[in-house]
Amino acid sequence: MTNPSSLPDDAPLADCPERGVGLVLSNPISDRLDHLVDCVEETGERTSRKEVIAALILDAALDGSDLAARIRRLRLAKVGDAVDQSRRRRTSLPEAERQPGPRPRRSGTAPED
Repeated sequence: MTNPSSLPDDAPLADCPERGVGLVLSNPISDRLDHLVDCVEETGERTSRKEVIAALILDAALDGSDLAARIRRLRLAKVGDAVDQSRRRRTSLPEAERQPGPRPRRSGTAPED
């Protein structure tokens, strides 16, 4: 485990050693993550699922009560809470099950996931 105190505070996070996390998401949450990537890319920025997750973690409040409330909301959530209803209406056929790995991009090469 890397000791955060051994890294200078002004070191870019992008240059820090990485550690894998075991992460399996329900299909609706995984689809929502893909939609978040699409939302960012619609602004002209390039990103990846990994980068979106890291940005959300970095921005999370370090308030145990707030985080506990968000976890409770997740535990009680229904599929409709995760699905962008405007995208759902445009999709008439169910999507094929996605395989692990980087998601295909509309154009260009994808950043590493």
